[in-house]
Amino acid sequence: MSESVVLRKDEKMQCYDCDTEFEIPKDVVVGEIVTCHSCGLEFEIKQVESDVITLKELIVEGEDWGE
Repeated sequence: MSESVVLRKDEKMQCYDCDTEFEIPKDVVVGEIVTCHSCGLEFEIKQVESDVITLKELIVEGEDWGE
């Protein structure tokens, strides 16, 4: 899933891949990567407002070496 997720800072994130709930540190900053402790799926912090955090699944595209 590549949609953004908006959470209040006191909410837990539910992983798309394994459904594990995990906390997002309250002092995160834009661009920081948070990881599901169970499966390793990574999420990038896209926006931080006073009490709201916006995250998006981090998708790393591999380089195409002409193959």
